[in-house]
Amino acid sequence: MIRQLELSLSPFQASAEAEYRAIAAKKAGVSPEDITHIRILRKSIDARSRNIKVNLLLKLFINELIQEPIVSVFSY
Repeated sequence: MIRQLELSLSPFQASAEAEYRAIAAKKAGVSPEDITHIRILRKSIDARSRNIKVNLLLKLFINELIQEPIVSVFSY
């Protein structure tokens, strides 16, 4: 199952994959071990108040292989 969800986290939680993996699994209602891959689709920072938040839009692959090609090659 592929699922998208949005999280609003502290900078510490957003910096560690283990942290946001556990939070995403809880919000999706699955075990963290069931998530085979997480892809960050969007990351933004909300610094309008004293408590800074990092907004993440995630694509979760739950008990599924990655079906999309990973393209991250840059040439100069």
